[in-house]
Amino acid sequence: MAASAPPAAAAAAAQPLRPAAPPPLRAPGRPALASRSTALERPWRHARPAGAPAGQRGRGAAAAAAAAPGGAQPQPDAGLEAFKALIGTRRFTCTQCGKCCTGDGEVWVSDAEAARIAAHLNLALPRFLAAHTRGYSKLTGWHMLRSDPDSETRDCTFLRPDNTCAIHAVRPLQCSTYPWWPELMAEQEWQWERENICEGFDHADAPPTDLDEAARQLRLATVQETHKLLAYKPSKRQQQQQAQQQAQQQQQQQAQQAGLDTGSSSGGAADWQQRLTQLEQLLGDD
Repeated sequence: MAASAPPAAAAAAAQPLRPAAPPPLRAPGRPALASRSTALERPWRHARPAGAPAGQRGRGAAAAAAAAPGGAQPQPDAGLEAFKALIGTRRFTCTQCGKCCTGDGEVWVSDAEAARIAAHLNLALPRFLAAHTRGYSKLTGWHMLRSDPDSETRDCTFLRPDNTCAIHAVRPLQCSTYPWWPELMAEQEWQWERENICEGFDHADAPPTDLDEAARQLRLATVQETHKLLAYKPSKRQQQQQAQQQAQQQQQQQAQQAGLDTGSSSGGAADWQQRLTQLEQLLGDD
């Protein structure tokens, strides 16, 4: 008699098939947590000017209140509470070190951001893309900023010698939301970034964090990262692996179902009694 699946296995087999998730979009220079003690490559690069004051990154709660009609206090955004909890007591200030804009890493710009930067530079979009970005076939609608070809430290193409940004007014969202990125909200990631990349993390001179503004930045960065994941197109090899996994799951489901529907006739009454007991367990029949 074919063996029937236990209740847990049958329940698992009944779950709908889900496509395999794409691999995390991590820069080639960003090592795994276990290997970061000896790796100091820059995980991401930013076109954000190192000297930009916090007020230029967005309006805080006080500015929003002042802009409200009649001076009325705006209603709190309940959707920010979860992001505030992630930020906690973290603080940040820019020391103009420029490290966030140099080294191996990635800065992604969407189609809309690319068009906005091109207009700011008074360049036709095709010319801007050819001169300052490189395509990535697995991410539809996204472009990666190039490094400065004359820089030994692989500086961002828009980083000036004084560590300011040539396109600060229209810099990519990835740059403007730093350091409030979802990946940096993990304590291990935050500590690694502070020790190896940016001295401004939890700096002694950092002012108290505007939690409302930081939470908005974190929410924007999270939405953008989700958009990138949705735009991800798996390679042919990954598609083949996914198809194989789905085929194996279907075969397992069919085998488990066959174990309930058919059995060997050589077992006699004992086999049927065993199968009846198993069916009662699956159906919850006392």
